[in-house]
Amino acid sequence: DNIHAFPPQPLNGASFGNSFGVSFYLRYTPETTLFRRKDNFEDTPKLEWLETITMKESGGELNGIPRTPQFWKFHADMYRHNPSSGTLIAWRKRYLLAYKHVANEPDTSPSKSFVQMMAAGSGMITLDELGGLQQDDVSKAEAVRNYISKNGCQMIIHLHDVPAIFTSNDFRSKERLLEFDIGVQGQQARIKAYQYLNINRGLPAGQWAREFEFSSNVPHNLQPGGHGMAPPPVLVSNPRNALPFSGEYD
Repeated sequence: DNIHAFPPQPLNGASFGNSFGVSFYLRYTPETTLFRRKDNFEDTPKLEWLETITMKESGGELNGIPRTPQFWKFHADMYRHNPSSGTLIAWRKRYLLAYKHVANEPDTSPSKSFVQMMAAGSGMITLDELGGLQQDDVSKAEAVRNYISKNGCQMIIHLHDVPAIFTSNDFRSKERLLEFDIGVQGQQARIKAYQYLNINRGLPAGQWAREFEFSSNVPHNLQPGGHGMAPPPVLVSNPRNALPFSGEYD
C-alpha cells in the first residue's frame, strides 16, 4: 500500500555515518491458492534495495603495509546480494516475526528491524486465531500463512539501516557516496536517498562531512582525481546469500 522513510540519525564514535528506517505497508487479501507454489502464485512483491557505492580512499597502512590511494564503485540489489544482512533479514523472516508480534515473543536478533501484523480491519489478532502456540520457526511461519490465506491481514515491515564508515586508523581519508533506490518490484512508490561522508584525519572529527537526504538529486559526483581505479573489496563485492531461513517464503 505504501512506503514510508524515517529521518536519519547521526552515528558517531567507532562508526561515522547515519541510521535510518524504511517501513513497507502491505495488505494481504484472502486467497485459497495463497502460498501454493505449484499454482504459480506470487507472494508479496519482491523487495528491491538498490545501492550504488562510490569510494575514494587515500593512503594509510593496513597491518603495517602501505596502502595506495584508490577509487572504486559497486552497484547491487542488496536483497539479492546479501539477504541475511541485519538490515534486510526481517523481510525474509516476515512470517516468523509476524507470529512473534502476535504472540508477544521477543525477537532476540540485534537488528532494530521488526514486523507488525494486524487483522484486515486493523484490529488485533489473537494467538488462538493463528492456531494456538507453535513450537518451532517453520510451524510459526506456516501458522501465519494459513491465517492470511483465509482471512487476509495488514503487515508492516520496518527495515533499519546503519550506513557508516568504521573510524579505524588504517587510512588517512575516506570519501564515500551511497545512493539508495528502495521499493518493491512492480510498484511505483520508491524511496530514493543519498549519503555523503568525508573523513579526513587531518581535521577534527567535528569538521568531517556528513550529508543524508531523501532525494534523487545527488549534488556530489565523485571522480578518481589521481586515485588508481581498483575493484571493490571482496567483502563488498562477494555475494553473501546465506542458506534459506527455515521459515521463510520468498
